[in-house]
Amino acid sequence: ILPCLSGSQSARKKAMAGTSERAPLMDSTHPFRTYTEEEKKGLAVHVDHLCRGYGKSAVLDNLDMNVRKGSIYGLLGPSGCGKTTLLKIILGRLVPDAGAVSVLGEEPGCRHWRYTLRNVGYAPQELALFTDLSIGENLRFHARLHQMQKEDYHKRKAHLLELLDLPSEKRIVKSLSGGQKRRVSLAIALLHQPALLVLDEPTVGVDPVLRATIWDYLRRLADEDGVTIIITTHYIEECRQADTVGMLRNGRLLAEDDPSLLLKDFEKDTLEDVFLHLCKRHAITVKVEGGQTINADSSEQVAIMKEDEEEEKYNHLARKPHRRCCVGFGSKLRCPRFRIVAAIIVRKWANLLKDKSLLLYVCIMPALVITLFCAVLGNDPKNLKMIYVNDDVGWNLTSTLPTLPYINCGELYFDCINTNLSEYITLKKMDNLTEAQWEVEHGNAWGVIHAPTYFSQFLPIKYEQDNFDNDTIQNGGDIHLYMDNSNQQIAVLVETKLGDAFPQLFNLTLALIPEPFRKLVPTPPSLSPLYIEKPLVGSSTESFETFIAPGIITIVSYAFAIFLTAVSFVHEKNDGNLDRAYAAGVNPTEIILGHYISYIFIVIFQIGSVMLIAFVVFETPMVGSFGIVALQALLLAFTGMSLGLLISSLVHREFDAQQLSFGTFFPMFLLSGIIWPLEANPPVLYYPALAFPTTWGAETLRSTMIRGWPIWYPEVYTGLAVTFGWFIFLLLLATISLRDRQ
Repeated sequence: ILPCLSGSQSARKKAMAGTSERAPLMDSTHPFRTYTEEEKKGLAVHVDHLCRGYGKSAVLDNLDMNVRKGSIYGLLGPSGCGKTTLLKIILGRLVPDAGAVSVLGEEPGCRHWRYTLRNVGYAPQELALFTDLSIGENLRFHARLHQMQKEDYHKRKAHLLELLDLPSEKRIVKSLSGGQKRRVSLAIALLHQPALLVLDEPTVGVDPVLRATIWDYLRRLADEDGVTIIITTHYIEECRQADTVGMLRNGRLLAEDDPSLLLKDFEKDTLEDVFLHLCKRHAITVKVEGGQTINADSSEQVAIMKEDEEEEKYNHLARKPHRRCCVGFGSKLRCPRFRIVAAIIVRKWANLLKDKSLLLYVCIMPALVITLFCAVLGNDPKNLKMIYVNDDVGWNLTSTLPTLPYINCGELYFDCINTNLSEYITLKKMDNLTEAQWEVEHGNAWGVIHAPTYFSQFLPIKYEQDNFDNDTIQNGGDIHLYMDNSNQQIAVLVETKLGDAFPQLFNLTLALIPEPFRKLVPTPPSLSPLYIEKPLVGSSTESFETFIAPGIITIVSYAFAIFLTAVSFVHEKNDGNLDRAYAAGVNPTEIILGHYISYIFIVIFQIGSVMLIAFVVFETPMVGSFGIVALQALLLAFTGMSLGLLISSLVHREFDAQQLSFGTFFPMFLLSGIIWPLEANPPVLYYPALAFPTTWGAETLRSTMIRGWPIWYPEVYTGLAVTFGWFIFLLLLATISLRDRQ
């Protein structure tokens, strides 16, 4: 098959009038014209033996196509025939597997391709609009992408608003009807007066009157301004107004010629009949939705045609090796242009400011989390309900010496608890131990404190050397505690507080005994040979809150930055805005930087509010440099932003982005030594955890906040360096991922 087009515009008109003979076809089954080498120089788009597939299925099969400058080319075909794939290759969005493509004299993806794209206007099949913004804001953003002058922009905007019968430029896009949105999308493609206009089904959902107006305007652009237009449509008959019609089926062109000549050659009344006739001659079954077969003389709209999917192996294709003039890492990771990055930042903030409730949420949520942590986590539980049973009969010393008192150590002990521990423990008295235990088993109290019958008598003598091996005396001289250990933190607290009450009990007991007889009461020896000196680092009153505070700051800084950016590109990819940006010559580096810088201001506010609440409002201990803590928190946030952008570049659904975000968050939260010492991890998890940025970030914050170490300590500068390395690595990875998917 030799790809050809009709000749000049005048030749086309003569052929329509029947005043000249048409160039002969190669054969009776393939309506294509030959095209001279001289005429090929006037082509705006030249496609030669193009092949492109996904997996083992060929989408474009050895396709040839030619679009003459200053003409309208109507590309027809059912859904799934390869129209959108072909357009993406022409726009440089996809790399062909074989063949060659030339657009305005340049090969897509070459060194100067982004300059070529300044002369290309693109309206994708999706609306590709920022629905939260106004019509004017959408137009202004794309004018900045195309680097239009301010005066030119305002003139073009006024012209297009009138031409396309659009409402006020202040109208928010999401409040428009479907047809109005389609017209706004078309206005964006026409805004910068491109030399090549690529329109993917621009008249879908537009009323017939406006459709005719759009076609008249496109006809005028081609005839008077020399604009080349490639338009795909499901409304086959409207392509009669095109200079050339290409009928695409299963990745191959069935015909490419002037529509009037196609009607004449096949002796049909409509282009739809021509298309169905060609499908039948090529033994292709065309079906409408619901499975009904269309006959050759059917007048059903081809807009609802569905084709049977068929796999085609690539080894049968006579492919021509595809050559790119520039490939590799540097071809897409070019130096960003400040004006493009600034345009993305302005547009992103316009989006954020439109949804003030969401902006308020992302700004205050980290502050709220750190507030809840400081107010709740790490503090001792209070008002714990405990039951006590005092079976102690006391110690009646008056029988030995009338001047000695009656002492009940059980009562004294419970008085000590009521007096000194009432903030933490609330005592309820019961007389029966079994009933008290039943109350604990049924969740009515946290535990039972039991003073045995001879507690007062055995307590003073249990520490005498002769009684150390006497189990009766040892057990009788103890307070027995029956706990609900379902909550370990509460159980440990109760045991600690009750143990602290024993020295007070001993002192109260001695106070009741007259001075001359106090020496008769043996002093309890220390139960441990270990004497704890003053800590060299930290203080003797450090709490769990002190340990976990650096970890909480770490995870709040890191996690909220992930959640902030993880869906950045998802909506833009799905609604076509990312495709449209690429078609304007924007490269992945500029997109990444635009989004990144937009979120930096929010992240700085988040970190600032966290620091203010933690260290000023709740006075979280800070021994070292506040600057190091702030720097580490910012680096963690930047790393989280990079990971979020990477996730956003990988997925196509918001749900997937959320799942990946949580999937990366929880392992780091549990394994990084944030809520439990890193050394407690089993070896199989300990060493992988050392690679996490949160592990080193938490260690840096802990070393600075609690130990007070300066930046030249390895534990401090290593954490800063590792986090910075992760930040750069993930940012580059996000850019490369976005480039590869471009």
